[in-house]
Amino acid sequence: MKHILLTVGLLGGVASQALAQAPGVSIPRYATKSGAVYRTGETVQLIAGTGQGGTFQHVYVPANTWLGFPKQILGAKLNGKSFIIKELRQQPATSDTSAHLPTVAVLSTKGLDANVDLEQAETAGEIQRPIASVADELLKLKQLLDAGVLTPSEFNAQKVKLLGR
Repeated sequence: MKHILLTVGLLGGVASQALAQAPGVSIPRYATKSGAVYRTGETVQLIAGTGQGGTFQHVYVPANTWLGFPKQILGAKLNGKSFIIKELRQQPATSDTSAHLPTVAVLSTKGLDANVDLEQAETAGEIQRPIASVADELLKLKQLLDAGVLTPSEFNAQKVKLLGR
């Protein structure tokens, strides 16, 4: 009986690790070709799926070969939902791509980790670019003020707009 419980416990631990792990190398941030910067801990919003029936083509739960689960495309029920970026992973190229696919793991409503192919999802309009923090925007405005690009009144007007968000 002890051997059965030990075996089940070990297999359960392996299975949970297999569910949570996306392939690739962990990276702290990623900038897309359009200039959007994604960082671990930031929020990303799913806008609308571009597939049949509003399913997401670039947001999915990856296949789990250990447990025999196929890749699951996320459905239209997640349109407009926001998720925290759990981790960014630089993934190896696949047979249908010639470059690395950066992928972000997000928490799904089912409690599983889901992947977002950032470049493709952003280009297709399935995700919204992260909004820069107010502090980042204020720093940029201050740099423009110091460089003489903005007048003090323009700086103050923009600062009021940002702080009113």
